[in-house]
Amino acid sequence: MRVSARAATIASGCHGVRGNRPGLALVAAGAALAIVAGAGCGSGGGSGATSSDPTTAITARMNSLLSHINDGDAKAILDNDVPPSARRTCNDQDAKNTIDALRQSLPAGARLSLSGVSDVNVVGNRATATVMIDESGQQPQPASLAFVKSGSSWKLDTSGQSGCDGLIPH
Repeated sequence: MRVSARAATIASGCHGVRGNRPGLALVAAGAALAIVAGAGCGSGGGSGATSSDPTTAITARMNSLLSHINDGDAKAILDNDVPPSARRTCNDQDAKNTIDALRQSLPAGARLSLSGVSDVNVVGNRATATVMIDESGQQPQPASLAFVKSGSSWKLDTSGQSGCDGLIPH
């Protein structure tokens, strides 16, 4: 299954879920990257994430996000890879459940990596980009993602998402 399709399946299972409610058990049994996507330590996910070149900054942000997903570090995603506003609808435990579910949905030993970022379009403090995500040697899958400038860093834009849905790129 493509990463983006897997992400959509997982994200739809946790749409609007908070705390330990029944629907979350299904999601915890299997969560997406990412990413998508997008937690209190570190300097914002790497020096490249603050680059004045948006493509370089978004590439650095995606590498940070995918690394945090691979490590199961949901707190780092919330602290570093998504804007602080994401915490309004996604707490540490829900983020952990979402990322754990994504990781469990991947084949054993699979890791996500960034194959490329293209078609970066910046308008003010918002950007969109096509991101190619590779699942342990599988054909990279494109995902069109939104980013927002938060301070001096580009972050995965989770606005308009419910719960922790925005943490998983799809």
